[in-house]
Amino acid sequence: LQVKSRVESSDRMTRAKLVLVDLAGSERLKKTNTAGDLKAESMYINKSLSFLEQVVVALASKSRTHTPYRQTKLTHLLKDALGGNSRTLLVAAIHCEKAHLEETIATLDFASRVRAVRNTATVNEATEPEMRLCNYKQQVSDLRRELAMHDSLANRSRISYDPFTDSERQHVTQQMEDFLEHRNDVELPIESVRHFQELLAAARRIYGEKASQLDALQQSIADGNVSHGSNGKLLGSVAANTTHGDENGVG
Repeated sequence: LQVKSRVESSDRMTRAKLVLVDLAGSERLKKTNTAGDLKAESMYINKSLSFLEQVVVALASKSRTHTPYRQTKLTHLLKDALGGNSRTLLVAAIHCEKAHLEETIATLDFASRVRAVRNTATVNEATEPEMRLCNYKQQVSDLRRELAMHDSLANRSRISYDPFTDSERQHVTQQMEDFLEHRNDVELPIESVRHFQELLAAARRIYGEKASQLDALQQSIADGNVSHGSNGKLLGSVAANTTHGDENGVG
């Protein structure tokens, strides 16, 4: 049984879980004389209880670093109840008849081991993912308004922080091409960080294209597909564009 609660004005959510388990008693097959499916079921129950006892012993030991929760479904189910953030109550049922003395002693020993396990229970609080996302969106909106106010006071009201459109990206690429080719002594108008980042991206694209052209031209020269009269001019043109970019320090 799981319970969740949250105050409407808060993004903190409290979680609680109630686990009720009726553990079957350890049975002596020699006493019960079971056979067939009942025998297989009794053997599985005894095996699960044995693994449960191993988990309890591991939790009670201060020197042991590994707790074998995953050995059976029972121990995996009781992981939070035994060694987690929880309060655990064990009710041990025993029989007072002498014929069941061994089972009674085994049950009391198991209860004593469980008693040695110490849990420190605290309130399970977490932030609800949907509320956290809403808070992040609100923070982004507030920061955008604050940044717009700062730009307005600094006479930068025309600065936009929205993603670049295709036409704006083409314009930035043209600015970088003009800068690299020294057309009319062009200066790069860096308006914002996002503009600077887009200029760098454009420079990388241009250099990639020039490098590909240079490699293709060199391969054509090596294969003899370009005449000696024209290869010097073409190679010089491509290399000049690349060299000018290196001298300008943009890469």
